[in-house]
Amino acid sequence: MPLSWSARRPARLPAAASTFLLFVALFVLSACAGTVAGPSSQVPAASADMPAASPGSASGSVVPAPGSPTAAASAEPATPGPTLPRVPPLQPPAYASRVVVGDLDIDLPVISGDLQPPPNYPLCDVAAYVTRFGQPYEAGVTYISAHAQRGMFAPLLAASERADGAELIGMNVQVFVSDGRLFNYVIERVVRHAVDYAVLAELPLDEQVLILQTSEGLYGTIEKLQVIAALESETTVDPAEAAPEPMPRDCEPEKPVVSPAT
Repeated sequence: MPLSWSARRPARLPAAASTFLLFVALFVLSACAGTVAGPSSQVPAASADMPAASPGSASGSVVPAPGSPTAAASAEPATPGPTLPRVPPLQPPAYASRVVVGDLDIDLPVISGDLQPPPNYPLCDVAAYVTRFGQPYEAGVTYISAHAQRGMFAPLLAASERADGAELIGMNVQVFVSDGRLFNYVIERVVRHAVDYAVLAELPLDEQVLILQTSEGLYGTIEKLQVIAALESETTVDPAEAAPEPMPRDCEPEKPVVSPAT
């Protein structure tokens, strides 16, 4: 005779026994997990100021948690280092490098007028372009000066003193540029006893104009000779011909020693 359902239902355990078995089961599970629940062994939950493990990191490295100060700092672009001031070059890429006045046997290397030793007395055995003005290939004025000494612009001064410089009018001047360009000019005007740049106001500054300058006396002379020439043509030569090696010489005259008054 088959047993009835009530006959097959297991007998109930006493309440005290059920509670004991539940406590044992929880203890076993805690031991298997490697932790025992208790007030002093709680694992702190991740907070906003703790690094969270990167989900894709196999090495266990950490990345800043979103919204943390570390994350904000890492998101900012790197601050660039200090920018050093850029010093402009002493000479432009191409510059006047040689001046020739064939009729006067003048043939000089040209250097920057900034290349003057203290106290800025112009060097000898070279001419110099004045850096506040332009270069022969630019519209405006190219200004080249040299001492009125032997081997320099002395023949220019001597010619200006004859018939107020009439023989200079129509004379050819060649100015070479360091990259091999050659500019041919014709002298149109002679200005003697100049004490400033007033002649510039009378020149067509949208054209290419050349001014040669030299002193009209010894060391410290204020009056200058200015020779104005207009551009006639442009051609090219070998750069080695256009830019001879300059050999400037410091030629500042010695000042007389003045004895103190007694």
